[in-house]
This record gives sequence, C-alpha cells and structure tokens, in this order.
Amino acid sequence: MTNKNPNVFYEVGYAHGLGKPAILLTKHARDIPFDLKHYPHVVYEGQIRTLKTELEKVIRGCIGDPEVLRSWESFQPSADSALDQIGEQITSYLGANHYTMISFERITTLMGFPEEQVRKLIKLRPSKFRYALLARERSGIGLVKGS
Repeated sequence: MTNKNPNVFYEVGYAHGLGKPAILLTKHARDIPFDLKHYPHVVYEGQIRTLKTELEKVIRGCIGDPEVLRSWESFQPSADSALDQIGEQITSYLGANHYTMISFERITTLMGFPEEQVRKLIKLRPSKFRYALLARERSGIGLVKGS
C-alpha cells in the first residue's frame, strides 16, 4: 500500500474480486486508503527487520491454520456471489463480442470455468441464462432475451 500505488490497488481489488486472500503490507498506516482500512495490514514503519518479523508471524499463522486469511471479512465469497461473478464475465464477453450464446467448450477454454459451474449458473439464474444449441450440435449457454 506504500505510496498508494494504483497498480497495487488494482491487484488487491482483483484478488478480492476473485475471493483470493492477500496479505497487505504498508510502510506507514497513513498510506492505507479509507476503503481498505478495515483489512488487516502488516505495517513496518520503514524497518525491514519489523517487516520480516511481522510478515513471518502472518505466514506462520497461515501455515498453522490455512483458513485464517479466509476468516477475514473480505474473503468470504458466497457460492451465489461466485456464480454471479461467472455470470457477469460471461455476459460481458458476449456483449463485447456481440454474441448471444457461447459453447461450454469455449467458456472452459477462454475463461477457465468448468462446464458444471456454467450449468449450475443456468439452473440457478433461469431469468438471465438458458441452454443453447450451437452449430455442429455443440451445447452451451445463451442469454435470455430481454435480460
């Protein structure tokens, strides 16, 4: 967080969006933006010895209890939010490419989503997604008209 680097903020946001835990480091507490203050940080006040000691404590704690980072409020994505993220990515991809449907195979290849997750998305979000039959009898997902 030191010097409020935009690239670091982007990476932290990306990790949070994916529900991935992150250990946040900062030289000074004043460098922590207001919307990240509620997340745990290792503050080392410019002392590498302090950074090493505090970071070692956090890492050892994570090794001893791998779920410790997930217990932090920000790292508890629900199954619904994960499906919503998949749905948003699929919707964005379709819109950006002016498509209304895409094969399961292409989703797995391009986006890395397992077919069973996409099928679950269709089942749980029928007002937005539907099964689609594409050329060469390939199955996939399509957008519901008007959604």
